[in-house]
Amino acid sequence: MGAWLTPENPTKFQQYFYPTIGGAVGVIAGFVIVFALIFIWHLFRVPYKQRDDAIELARQVQQKYDSILSVVRHNLAFDCPALMTEVFLDCITVRVGARFRNACQEMIEFKVTKLNVTLAGKTVENPKFVTSSGFISPSQTRDYYFQPIKLDGKPKNFLGTLEYEVLYSSVPNTQWYKSARKMGLAFRWEGSNLAASYQMEGELEE
Repeated sequence: MGAWLTPENPTKFQQYFYPTIGGAVGVIAGFVIVFALIFIWHLFRVPYKQRDDAIELARQVQQKYDSILSVVRHNLAFDCPALMTEVFLDCITVRVGARFRNACQEMIEFKVTKLNVTLAGKTVENPKFVTSSGFISPSQTRDYYFQPIKLDGKPKNFLGTLEYEVLYSSVPNTQWYKSARKMGLAFRWEGSNLAASYQMEGELEE
């Protein structure tokens, strides 16, 4: 650039001055061009950075979601058989159900899809349930009962079965898991109270 500025018949001063000025101008122009390119690159990079930030945020949300699911899964626990008894002069009515326990730190919603009970060979065909679903708070339990079964007299010891399938999910997620149990029951009287023990015959977790 200094050569373009130098006159045709320069003096010694002009021979040194104009090339120096031209070189300085060239350096300044070079810096301006470099910074302009950097500025333009950042302008084009902004949408990609926003995209990267959005991807990172989505990844963090997915990790949180997966951690919640991993904690919730297998944490609707079967606690024990639930039992209610009414004693009459000539018979007893027994209600048997499942006591579910929420063993995680998230609210759980459950939906019972199957519940069958037999007592001393008796059951209720086509049982009617008021509701088939509910919620369980963390570290709490909830009983879900079959319809009452009437037994004549007051049998001292008798056997039965309990079988259920339940779907469950944390709230407000919609990832549902299935838990199922099948067990044999043995009933006995302890004073005036009917007690039950159980022997697990089948388990399923999906």
